[in-house]
Amino acid sequence: MHRYFTLIELLVASAILVLLLGLLFAAGNGITQSWSRIRAEERRFEEVMELDRTLDNIFSNTIPFHWRDDDGNPVLMFRGEPESVRLTYWHTPNAPDEGALRFVTLKVQDGGLLACYTDRPRLAWEESNGDVQESILAEKVAGIDFQYADWESDNGIVWVSEWDPDAARQDIPLAIMVTLHWEDGRRESWLRRTAGNSQFERWGNPPRPITTRRR
Repeated sequence: MHRYFTLIELLVASAILVLLLGLLFAAGNGITQSWSRIRAEERRFEEVMELDRTLDNIFSNTIPFHWRDDDGNPVLMFRGEPESVRLTYWHTPNAPDEGALRFVTLKVQDGGLLACYTDRPRLAWEESNGDVQESILAEKVAGIDFQYADWESDNGIVWVSEWDPDAARQDIPLAIMVTLHWEDGRRESWLRRTAGNSQFERWGNPPRPITTRRR
């Protein structure tokens, strides 16, 4: 004797099948979204690490380089501002005719962190004459903040937002800290000591207490 499925049984079976397919689709969609987020985080991490290597190479090799003006007076090729910095740093030459010094300005423009290189140091009033080479270090950047570590005998390390060579000083900061503000709300900071302040090393002497304050 043959038994046939009733309409109710078919409807129940169809409902169960649809429910199972919906659960499978939701699970698959969740896995896909999780994988996409993982890939996006991986790409973001790679970009940040590449930026970290670039900034480490620039800041850790920054030196107090001087260039003479029209009157023959030495001018320090370092100018630190709250949202940009111009400096000179050592680098390994890529070609025999390339020098071991690079002159660069770091700033944010049109949502990108730019490194603007020139073939020689430029004084503040000189025109670039179109010889600036721009390299985009990061994109989707909302803003940037620079802080410069100074030394005061009474207070130790002091963080300042400007470093002006016109203020009768011929040295560069002990360290540079840069904070990037991304368009998606993230914020990341890098802190590197420069290469031009060995005068503050005290080998063999007991460490002095150091206090940090901002101004």
